[in-house]
Amino acid sequence: MSPRTTFLPVHINLPARPTAFYNRLQAGLVRAANDDWFVTHNFVGQFPTLDAFDVADDLDFLAWDSYPTGFVQDRRPGDPTPAELRAGDPDQVSLNHDIYRGVEGEPFWVMEQQPGDARRPAPAERTCPSPTTTPP
Repeated sequence: MSPRTTFLPVHINLPARPTAFYNRLQAGLVRAANDDWFVTHNFVGQFPTLDAFDVADDLDFLAWDSYPTGFVQDRRPGDPTPAELRAGDPDQVSLNHDIYRGVEGEPFWVMEQQPGDARRPAPAERTCPSPTTTPP
């Protein structure tokens, strides 16, 4: 049994037990279809109620998605600094690497990597213009 990790609070709340149960069910279905296939899952940063150790019990290896500038835009209160918008928060990225490497104590994948700035527009800026709007 691996030691437990304390996760930092973020805005998404996933219930731990149902998520692990669902993952176990899905992993079993994949293995029943073809036992030669590997089973993995891409975690996305830290979630306070998700027990990565429980979910990892049914995986062959772990993967996580690294979005350095995205995390500083949607996982923390306040506005990111210009430097964080260019490169993210190296402490947060390092923490995520450590968490997912530590879950199994084995190599892991970075399944998705943000290649550059992905400034997420504020909700008011996400709306599309009306089809009846005349372009400027």
